[in-house]
Amino acid sequence: MIPIPGPCAAVAALSASGLAVHGFIFRGFLPKKPGARRRILESLKDREETLIFYESPQRVPKIMPELIDIFGPSRPACLAREITKIHETFLRMTLHELASHVEEHPPRGECTLLISGVTRQVREEAEAEDE
Repeated sequence: MIPIPGPCAAVAALSASGLAVHGFIFRGFLPKKPGARRRILESLKDREETLIFYESPQRVPKIMPELIDIFGPSRPACLAREITKIHETFLRMTLHELASHVEEHPPRGECTLLISGVTRQVREEAEAEDE
């Protein structure tokens, strides 16, 4: 898929992310302070809508452990970078796979991070991990 360029990277990223588009929550940039960031992420972990964040490429690898801790390693996600530019990239994988990827290949340029909302499958996987 190739998103149609527009004034909003969040919507362009959502259109090509492969994640649910029936509803979304756009939070912009997450706070730099860990406590404030964690409170926001915790408040979103059970939402059914796709979550969309802007993040600096330097911070993406740093926040991945926190995202995995809150949302679980198997939560589907997409990292869209450099949308509408020559190096446009969409990485569609689980949070665990994405964390490994960005650790080995730190992203560059403008990043939009999308995380799947809770689905029946996500709830069942989380319950199985808890057991």
